[in-house]
Order: sequence, then C-alpha cells, then structure tokens
Amino acid sequence: MLDRGTAIAAIVRLPLLAALLALAACASQPGLILAGPPADPTDLPFSAFLRASDADYFWLSTPPQSSHVLEPSDTQVTKQGLWLQQGVFYLEFECYSPKKAPQVAYPILPESADETTLYIKGGRRYLLSCDEYRIGKAVLSDLGPLPGL
Repeated sequence: MLDRGTAIAAIVRLPLLAALLALAACASQPGLILAGPPADPTDLPFSAFLRASDADYFWLSTPPQSSHVLEPSDTQVTKQGLWLQQGVFYLEFECYSPKKAPQVAYPILPESADETTLYIKGGRRYLLSCDEYRIGKAVLSDLGPLPGL
C-alpha cells in the first residue's frame, strides 16, 4: 500500500512523463524531400536546403515505414542541393578517401557503417561532406539560416 507522499509524487510525475513522451514523438517526425523551394513563404521556417560538397556522394530518403523493411535511398544529394521539410532522414554515403589522411600504397578499408539517420531542422542551410581525416564518417555542417528568415 502506498503512503500519501508516494501517491502524490507518482501523480505529479505522470504529466512530466507524458510531456517527455510527446517531445520524443515530435523529434522523430519523418522529414520530406520537396520538389523545389516552398511556394508559400510561411512554409520557409519548416523547410531547409541541403547540398553536398563537390567530390562526395550522398543519397537521402525518408525513414522506412517499418523497422523490418529497409528500402534503399533514392535521391542523390548534389552540389546543386535539394529542399527538404524538417524531420528525420536516412542517409547513405560513400566516404572512403579522406582528403587529409596519410596516403598508403594499398589501403585496406576498415569495415564502417555507410548509412546513418540525421535530423534536419527547418529554416537552415546545410552542407554534407565526408570527414577529411577518417574513413566512413559523414559530416553535416549548419551554414546558417535561410535567406529571408
């Protein structure tokens, strides 16, 4: 049997737990790949622009609908860039030749993940690049707010 103090503490914690669960659900909202810049200026704070560095290869897709089905990423991120609606995305990349790493005659590529998830926040400009020193690491750089915000 609970005493009065324990019961009150449990009741106070329930709204806090519900609020934390709601925040977690918002943070995992899937993003959307847009056909172009938002037509309505009021959508600009929820949209972002993402481009890739010149010599790196990246593919982007929305997260799979089921944890049991992994679909390949189908939209290549180029240096011309693409527009996104904020949210979570699935990223595949080819980062096998770090530009500033010591060069070896016959490199043995270590096993590394070539996919990850990332969160894109609306109202921002981003640049995707490969880490200059490490194999198998993609870097997402925030270039600042979109013009007009």
